Amino acid sequence: MLGSVVRDVGAATVGVVSGLLLSPRTRRPRWLAVRLPDGRQRLLPWSAATRTGVQQLVVPYSAAQVTGAPDVGDAQVSTLAARQLCSYYGLPTSDEDDIDGTAASA
Repeated sequence: MLGSVVRDVGAATVGVVSGLLLSPRTRRPRWLAVRLPDGRQRLLPWSAATRTGVQQLVVPYSAAQVTGAPDVGDAQVSTLAARQLCSYYGLPTSDEDDIDGTAASA
C-alpha cells in the first residue's frame, strides 16, 4: 500500500500513499495519507480508494479537490479534524462514527 500511486476520477496522478491512519478504537484503516507532487500531504478516506492495479489506487475525487482538502496533519486525526474532512469529502458523520485516526506503526 505504501508507495502506491493515487489517481483521480480522470486518471490524473494525485500523489503517492505515504501513510495509513487507523481508527484508535477498531485499529482498522480510516484515512490514507497522500504525498502530493508539491510535497504537501493530504488525507483521503480509506473507504473511497479502489485498488486498480499493482501499486495503484483510484479515488472518486479530482486532483484539485484532494489538493484543496483541509490540512489536518498526518500522524493523528482528531474527531474535529475528521469531521472537517468528512464534510469536505461529502461523507456522513454522527456522534457514533469511528472517524478519527492514528498513524499505523511500521
